[in-house]
Amino acid sequence: QYYESNKYLWQVGQPVDHAFLIVAGTANFAQKPEDDVLRNRRGSTGNMEPHHHHQQQQQTNRPRLGLPPFIERDIEQDKQLFNVPPNSEYARLEIGLQLRVEEMELDVYEQPKDILPKEERVRNTRDRFANKVLARLYSRRAYTRGLVFSRGNLLSDTSRMVSGNLAYIHHTGRQESMNSITHGLAGDHHCHTSNMVAGPEGCVVMIFPRSTLVSFLDGNPGVLLSLLGTQVVV
Repeated sequence: QYYESNKYLWQVGQPVDHAFLIVAGTANFAQKPEDDVLRNRRGSTGNMEPHHHHQQQQQTNRPRLGLPPFIERDIEQDKQLFNVPPNSEYARLEIGLQLRVEEMELDVYEQPKDILPKEERVRNTRDRFANKVLARLYSRRAYTRGLVFSRGNLLSDTSRMVSGNLAYIHHTGRQESMNSITHGLAGDHHCHTSNMVAGPEGCVVMIFPRSTLVSFLDGNPGVLLSLLGTQVVV
């Protein structure tokens, strides 16, 4: 499926219904438009404290997701880190991902036989480093502005996808009490806490529904373990 530039693949508060494999183009984390104004920035940790008036406006403008209002208010968005030091692992991650985008644009992966063993080892090391840092950002519930994802990257909040048993009640036809729904959503389970959008040229993705992907992961625990604890796998 093709997503136009800046179109959301997922948004904060939406159920984790799908995973996406990028086939062409790019995608990146983003803040909602109403989050981009009237913002105070504190240090290099990305802590953000909007003005009270703006906070009220943001709550008013937030798209409704069909969940009880008190649950929607409890979904906290991942934080964007500002003032990333140029020698930090986050800056190195941004550079490595951007380099990968450039390699994809040059089709250097189209002829794998032409890649020297040393080059392949360097790329494998870079990808392993990227996955480790992306996992640390996920555990911190944060991201940086320069992260960009390209062909071959899997976008999937697998931890939330496989946790709990609330999601897809409407697919199974089972009736659940409000207490059960509230318990299932506690702690942002099954709901995205970040926004992912298509890049400047859009992106083409393969979409994996939760029902299909979870069944596959149930039969392949090794794959499941490699996907837990991150929203993106390089």
